[in-house]
Amino acid sequence: MARFDVPQLPIEVNESIIDQLWYDIPSLNACSRVCTAWLPRSRIHLFRTITLRRLSSLAAFCRFLDRNPTFPSLIHTVVLCPTRVAHQGLYETAPVVLLGRLPHITQWTLKSDCDDHSDSDDGGGGGNDNYSDTTTIQGSLRKPVLA
Repeated sequence: MARFDVPQLPIEVNESIIDQLWYDIPSLNACSRVCTAWLPRSRIHLFRTITLRRLSSLAAFCRFLDRNPTFPSLIHTVVLCPTRVAHQGLYETAPVVLLGRLPHITQWTLKSDCDDHSDSDDGGGGGNDNYSDTTTIQGSLRKPVLA
């Protein structure tokens, strides 16, 4: 089988392409599988915001962080968005469990009354969920600002 030499683009061009897709989770997932050079930049956007809907998801996410020590530095925003039937303890437990594990967190978003139609909890953000009440805490964890 013949091997074709594909010209390499400068890394800045690759990163610029991926950065244009920051909001498009399916496209970022596809980019992360194109080649190994695109994986790190795709992960920056894919893991910037993590959404948790159940306590069981929090436990699974903590196990993921324990097995993958490079990921906590990518996470900047945590969204807690429990479904109506799965809200018990998530608001109280997640900050205690995650604050020490996520060194670069700059924002917590607490959402209530998330639509129950979304049973998937992939840990990623970017969905079109409907929320009736939202509280966002941004800034330094020492001096949070309510937005």
